[in-house]
Amino acid sequence: PPLLAVQLEDLGVPIVGRLTAPATADGGDMLWLDETTLAVGRTYRTNAAAHDQLRSILEPAGVTVESFDMLVSGELDHLPEQAFFNVGGAEDAIRKAEELEKNA
Repeated sequence: PPLLAVQLEDLGVPIVGRLTAPATADGGDMLWLDETTLAVGRTYRTNAAAHDQLRSILEPAGVTVESFDMLVSGELDHLPEQAFFNVGGAEDAIRKAEELEKNA
């Protein structure tokens, strides 16, 4: 978003590129492993187009983008997002979704 870009630039954070449609990305799906390696999960929030664009933007700057899959096959898409908060894995998310439904 433009406002965020201005604030980041004011703080001295360089803007090396921007994602464009159809790319979608969420910062919660990304983790810096070291100064030159960004791990990015493929999720319903961060799609394959975002991975491709991140690579084209960051690799010329010396950053390696490591992609990994995070529940993207669709079998858990029916679960509410709250089911994924503070759980260990897919089985835990399914149990939590059942609890949420019981308590609704």
